[in-house]
Amino acid sequence: MITIKQLMHFNALIKQCNFRKAAQTQNISHPAFSRSIASLEETLGIKLFHRHPRGVSVTVYGQTVEKYAKQILTAASELEREIKIIKDGGLGELSVAFGPIAAELTGHKAIGKLISESPDLRCQVVVRGWQEVEKLVIDHQVDLGLAEVSQTMANPYIETDPLIKHQSIIFCRTGHPLLEKEQISKADLRKFPLVMTKIPSRVASHVPGRLFHETADDQAFPSILIEEISFSRQIIRESDAISIALPLQIETELENNVFSVVPYENKELFTNYGFMYLRDRALSPIAKKFMGIVRELENEVSVRNSKLLEKYLL
Repeated sequence: MITIKQLMHFNALIKQCNFRKAAQTQNISHPAFSRSIASLEETLGIKLFHRHPRGVSVTVYGQTVEKYAKQILTAASELEREIKIIKDGGLGELSVAFGPIAAELTGHKAIGKLISESPDLRCQVVVRGWQEVEKLVIDHQVDLGLAEVSQTMANPYIETDPLIKHQSIIFCRTGHPLLEKEQISKADLRKFPLVMTKIPSRVASHVPGRLFHETADDQAFPSILIEEISFSRQIIRESDAISIALPLQIETELENNVFSVVPYENKELFTNYGFMYLRDRALSPIAKKFMGIVRELENEVSVRNSKLLEKYLL
């Protein structure tokens, strides 16, 4: 009979392509690991790997086993997870992936509030682009995603829960040439480098400024691509580049007259992020609690951002 441990060893050898290295990842001896793989091959009556002097490569039979091994191991992991939720109330662990804007506005703060209320919580947090967040959710790598959902909403395997949309503005350093103009057009904005993270092509038409489209992965790239939102502020301070943010994100710089709002109002410049999770995967109580904290913080962000919009767009 095939065992879960054998499939775990098989999966490790697929990844490492070397018996000794794979055995180390599984914390067992090289001979014991080799016997496990040999036993699996004997049970199935096939050779799963071609042995070479420098390692192994998977056979055509192994490729078929690989497909089902992943499904079985994922199902076993999900079974353990759901049993644990039932046993301990699902209050012990949480893994989340944030998009850059969601992380800065409410994601990290919500984690802080959650940990203050549940100090024994084990938590994993990563910040990625929206497509990577979606993939982490699909691959069962995180319990919950919090990122751009405009295209994820079409994914039949993922449940999305959009949050409040926040109006954004275009900003630049104080003293920028754009601020000398009485009226600013899209053509004027395209004369200057745009500093942003990647965005879905579907919403790129609403973003004024220099963008380059990648049809391969349906994303649009600015002339200056960044991964961390904070990087844009450093670049804007030292150049004639422009960027997009919520007034709330640059409140201190606006108050200190370091940055200025570009007088180009665009009602289509708003955030569109939200929660994403697998439709057939139960959310733990701690995940639901985290979502509740985020929603409360999002309400606060909405109120504060609206006040700043009134202040700086008038």
